[in-house]
Amino acid sequence: ASVDEERGLLRGVASARSPHVQETRQGEGPPDAAGREEVYPIHAGASGEASSGSKMSGSTIDLWEKKLSKSLDDIRGAVDAIGNSSGASKNSAINRAGELLRDFNTIASNYKTEMRMILDADLKDEYKAKLKEVQKEVKVYDREYKAAKAEADRNRLGLGSGIGSGGGPQTNDATLSAANGVLDKVDESYANTVEMIGNARQVADATEEELKRQDEQLDSIYSELQGIDNNLLRAQKLIHIFSRRMATDKCIQCFAVSPRLIPNRHPNPNQT
Repeated sequence: ASVDEERGLLRGVASARSPHVQETRQGEGPPDAAGREEVYPIHAGASGEASSGSKMSGSTIDLWEKKLSKSLDDIRGAVDAIGNSSGASKNSAINRAGELLRDFNTIASNYKTEMRMILDADLKDEYKAKLKEVQKEVKVYDREYKAAKAEADRNRLGLGSGIGSGGGPQTNDATLSAANGVLDKVDESYANTVEMIGNARQVADATEEELKRQDEQLDSIYSELQGIDNNLLRAQKLIHIFSRRMATDKCIQCFAVSPRLIPNRHPNPNQT
């Protein structure tokens, strides 16, 4: 059967599934704030008796069963979107379908864990049958997803869809020719990369030489600054020594005192 026919059969089986029977028993839970007694959901087995294992984990496995059903609906919609889209939107749909399939595996694993806690064998078999039906349908969608992903990968590599110009399978020569074209593009890209690396090395060598030259200039400037600093210190010491000599020289002291001792030969005419 084709994939569409298989999907149609699986949907028919899923729609014909009868919902599981739930019973409730009152008086087994503690009273709530309003004084009413809490009601526990209890799943009935084949004999109609309530199972203690289902009482403990029934509500939890029902939660995972709802998540399982929702995950299946999401996967169905995502796979349908792959066939109804093209270009970038198709690639997005393929990625989305892959994420949903991975999430389904996680949900199914949690579903199995909760199912192991059920003590009623008949009820456990019922949940196993439901999981098997869902997994069977998901396998169909998984094959469609993998086929679409493989085709997208081939198109991205330039190998085409594997279909020849006449509508039949692509020949080996055509496939090899397309592969050789891809290899030629890879070689060309590799040569361009090598050339860019060589140019980058040349620029790096020239930059290194320029940095060395600037470093030598900085060393020369630093040496000159040290010489200037030494000359300033030497000049300061000489000035200090010269000042001390001037202060202790006898002749200079004599000339400094003589104007006060020599009388003024040109008195002020106004002085009486």
